[in-house]
Amino acid sequence: MKKDYLEEGAMADTADLVVLGAYYGTGNKGGMKSVYLMGVYNEKTHKWHTVTKVGNGFDDQTLAKLQKQIDMVEIKKNFAQVPSWLEINKSLVPDFVVKDPKKSPVWELTGAEFSQSDTHTASGISLRFPRVTRVRNDKTWNEATSLERLYELL
Repeated sequence: MKKDYLEEGAMADTADLVVLGAYYGTGNKGGMKSVYLMGVYNEKTHKWHTVTKVGNGFDDQTLAKLQKQIDMVEIKKNFAQVPSWLEINKSLVPDFVVKDPKKSPVWELTGAEFSQSDTHTASGISLRFPRVTRVRNDKTWNEATSLERLYELL
């Protein structure tokens, strides 16, 4: 059993991450944004870095609302269209990126553990088996988990 399911999640790792982009879903979620690229801000470089992709934690009704709530631009996984504010590995380029990450939602993600990743750009820090556990309407981008804080959590 994963530790994020034990003791009502008390043993799990969590982070408040910012939505940076989205991917089209497959199957019954095909044609809609259902997997989201999440990340942190690097205060030294003034760039956003990827931490994980998350596709769990929302019901179908909430996913339907999110299609219009988050202001995004379609880039169709084209690396040449990745905005300069986003530090991303070519293999992770999403179908959509947010227009302005500073206006993007903050979501609390819970996962089994923080891990090392060759794919993500937050100094290789990622969250294993992530799911959205709370929408943080009480937080803005500058109150979300920073890259420096991620180092402490690892």
